[in-house]
Amino acid sequence: MKVLVSIDGSKGSEIVLQEILERPWPRGTHFCLITVVDPFFFTHAPALFEETKEAAGDFLEEAATKFEAPGWRTNINVVLGNPRRAICKYADEWRADLVLVGSHGLNALERMALGSTVRAVLRHAKCSVQVVRAPKKEAAAGESHPSDRSQTRASLVGAPLGDAPHVLGAQLALRGTSHRYRLI
Repeated sequence: MKVLVSIDGSKGSEIVLQEILERPWPRGTHFCLITVVDPFFFTHAPALFEETKEAAGDFLEEAATKFEAPGWRTNINVVLGNPRRAICKYADEWRADLVLVGSHGLNALERMALGSTVRAVLRHAKCSVQVVRAPKKEAAAGESHPSDRSQTRASLVGAPLGDAPHVLGAQLALRGTSHRYRLI
């Protein structure tokens, strides 16, 4: 199984990493941690752009060290582009089976004004996408409690029909849940 993990240093990213590290994964699972840096925001500050890419690489290296203890195969990459398109493109090129992203917990007005990278990934990824959400009280307080992360949601939009039951069923079974699911 190939799992693409898109992180950006936010609290949502920390929760995604915690969720991954606390879950059992099938033998041979390969993780790829990415951070997307949008060059558009640095058109007038090339030195800052280089610093940002370097800092993103350092952040990914630090995150990848957490995957060493369980012995998981992990690689990292700083991806350049608009996150809404770059995450899906990279997932497709890397042939990911699953993309994991965190949600920032924006309210409806903020989502309308700012747009949603997560929504774009859900809509356009060709593989399964799982959004790991912080509970509402945690998102507001900025605190993380492992037992509260049961609000993980999976979307199978765009997943090949044959993969959908396997990926979702494996995730639910690995978490020790007895939830039922149906494909629509």
